[in-house]
Amino acid sequence: MPYSFDNREPDPKPPEGDQGATDPQPASPTAVLIVRAWAEGQSGHSLRARITSTLDTTSGEETVVSAAMVEDVCAAVRSWLEAFLAEEGLPPSGARPEQLY
Repeated sequence: MPYSFDNREPDPKPPEGDQGATDPQPASPTAVLIVRAWAEGQSGHSLRARITSTLDTTSGEETVVSAAMVEDVCAAVRSWLEAFLAEEGLPPSGARPEQLY
């Protein structure tokens, strides 16, 4: 059942046009990156982030890194995206060369 992000109960029925539809198995492995961020310290001005990622959810392997600066979180996300694109055989821009024009 679909859930919303506002902590309401699940929708009693699927939306129109989605009667009993399920997502097909992806053709390639699914990659996931989760950023958990919080403020730390008395003033709450110190950033802390835990970044958990995998390039293949079926592998059971994950990478966990910590960061304390926005730039470090952004760098970790960029690095993960570039690794994902490389695994998929795509250039770092994410677009296939024939899609650039």
